[in-house]
Amino acid sequence: MTKKEYKDWVELLKPYWAMRSNAYDVFLRKERAIEKKMNKELKPPVELGFFYNDDGGVCGIGAVDYINRKSFTLIHDVDL
Repeated sequence: MTKKEYKDWVELLKPYWAMRSNAYDVFLRKERAIEKKMNKELKPPVELGFFYNDDGGVCGIGAVDYINRKSFTLIHDVDL
């Protein structure tokens, strides 16, 4: 790909990147709202959150703070 082709593709793809970015921001806000609701309704002994693995897939729910992970271990997605 030449520099000109690269620049042309960048311009063509920018709107799609912006759409994806906006959609992801909406997703993150919704996910955080679910976490807040979960913590408010269940009143767990520690703050809980969704956990992701290295490839971006959600793998379970567990203690947000590292120090609390021994008292509230990760509950894996296969068990949920």
